[in-house]
Amino acid sequence: MKSKVLIIIVFSILSTKIYAAKAIWEGNESSLWNVNANWKGGKVPQKNDDIIIQSCRAFQPCLVNDVTCNSLTLAGSTSLCLDKYVLTINKYFVNKGLCSYITGTDSTQAKIVFSGKAGKLLDRSTFYNTGNLTISNSIFNLNADGAEVYNYGGNLTFISTFIKNEYGNANDGNPLKIYVHNNGMIKGSLDLTNSTMYFVDNGTKSI
Repeated sequence: MKSKVLIIIVFSILSTKIYAAKAIWEGNESSLWNVNANWKGGKVPQKNDDIIIQSCRAFQPCLVNDVTCNSLTLAGSTSLCLDKYVLTINKYFVNKGLCSYITGTDSTQAKIVFSGKAGKLLDRSTFYNTGNLTISNSIFNLNADGAEVYNYGGNLTFISTFIKNEYGNANDGNPLKIYVHNNGMIKGSLDLTNSTMYFVDNGTKSI
């Protein structure tokens, strides 16, 4: 009996680690990230959650403190205000909106940090843009082992945003890899130190 109980406890712990909960932004109450009523189910996301920001909400989200999540998806054209805080994404980011924005109010403090772990591919951080996304007045910090950025067919634009890769370099096998696909374009000031850029199917840059 004890062994069965132990197995159930271990399985529960492993399940908690493997399966992240979904947190969906409703934005019915205000733009404040930390208000329960703004989230489906009435609960502010936890650090291991997969966050989905929906489009066409009454209010779009704005951070009021530093936030960590497992993943972040902009499900349609929407905006996310970082204000002066840090958004840390452990696994992946996806933008599906044709007109999406991530903005900060202080370009020295507002940050998007990717913190994937070294080792297995599934533990690394990946950034996907399949629409048009503008990131402004912030620091785009891919502090992850072998992090990758994919831009498919749309425009990925950086305005007053410092981009850096603090993990690895082009010589140690762990550079930041940037892929621009299907007539997509990457624009803005891009520091390619410790980075490698690839262009596929007429992808271009304007830097």
